[in-house]
Formats: sequence, structure tokens, C-alpha cells
Amino acid sequence: MKPSNKLRLKALRLSSPNYMKKVWLLLSGILFLVLAVVFLMMPLPGKVKAMMIIGLAVFMTMLMAAAFLIIGRVSKMLISGLKIPEQVSQNCLSRDQLMQDALNIGAGVPWTAEIHPDEGWIDVTWKWKESIDINSSSASRNEEVFYKLFRIHDDFTYEDLDYTTSKTSALYPGGAGMSRGFFLGRVKKKVYMANIGHNAAEGPSDRQYMIDTDELANFMHQWFADRGYRYRGI
Repeated sequence: MKPSNKLRLKALRLSSPNYMKKVWLLLSGILFLVLAVVFLMMPLPGKVKAMMIIGLAVFMTMLMAAAFLIIGRVSKMLISGLKIPEQVSQNCLSRDQLMQDALNIGAGVPWTAEIHPDEGWIDVTWKWKESIDINSSSASRNEEVFYKLFRIHDDFTYEDLDYTTSKTSALYPGGAGMSRGFFLGRVKKKVYMANIGHNAAEGPSDRQYMIDTDELANFMHQWFADRGYRYRGI
């Protein structure tokens, strides 16, 4: 399983708004205590020290409020445009049944599913770009893949991660090169790309590549709701 279960669980934790708020609170508290001690050690009258510490407390409170507001807005932005069903089927499939049912994902849609029953994950893969692109000075083979990784819980809920990978092999006058990239976390991503070249499935053509990641996400949210699973959100 790639990425590993350990890396996935870490990404879920680090990308959680609640976790980010807790980290911000901890760091803000440590900074406040350090600065308060520094103020107390200054050779100043007690009233002045008290006013400085009160001012520091007010400033840190405002800073934390601003940080929480930003985290909240980012969380809303990541789910904007998604159609998360409010109505969830009362006929809940067991986790094993859900895993087996996931193997049927792929009929009539451009993505497929892979299950990891022992770890509790369903990976939905969308290999949306696989081509040879040609321009005046080089030729490159490109593969772009978008994954939705779904963590299934025993209380009939689920949460998700976004995972993207890219591979490029290029030939150009005087040399060649290869590059790989990936991202694991949460992303609000819509991509449009176009090229003139050789499509792996269709041959030479003027080919346009489009991806709307919400299309896959909305499909899966409805799929889970139909089977009695509720989205935990972010």
C-alpha cells in the first residue's frame, strides 16, 4: 500500500483543523510564558511590567482569534463546491461488505478502486493523463494520477485524503531527464491542461485533458451515503 498506513494517518492528523488549532494554542501559550518571564526580569516598575504583560495577553488573544478564523475559512474553502449528502441510508453495510462493494466501482466512470481491508482504506484512482507530448524542441511522456484515499471507521463514518502523483520522462536535444512528484494531504484542485501530441489510448491527436476533482469526490460521498456511511468532515 502506497503511501504507507503510517504516513496516511500522520497526514490525516496534521491536516485536521482541530489539530492545527491545538498546535497554535500550544505555541502561543509557550510564547506568552517566555515573553512574560522576560518582561518580569526587566528592571522596570511593577506597574509597567503588569501593563506590558496585560498588553501581551491582549495581543496574543487577538492573534489566536485571527489564526482560528483563517483555519476555519480554509476548511470551508476545501469543502466548498462539494455535494455531501445530508440523508444517509439507514441500511448500513458492514466494513467487510463495504470493502467488497468497492471492488465494483469503475463501471461507467473513469476511476477504479483498490481496497486495503486490514488497514481500513479504500483507494480510488483516477489516471486522468497518460500521453506523449511533443513541441518544437522536446518530447515528453507524462502520467498524472489523482487519488482519493478513504479511511473507514467502525462507527459507520469515513474521512478522506487527497493524493496526487506525476511522472515525466523527457527527451530534448543533447540529453534526457526524468522527474517525479507527489502530494498527500487535502487540496482544493481543479486542473485543465492541453497538448498536441500522442495520446496513449487514442494515438496522434490534438488532445485536451480536463479534470475536476470534485466530480470524483461527489461521486464517492454519494456512494458512501447510499451504503450508510457519514462523512466526518475536516
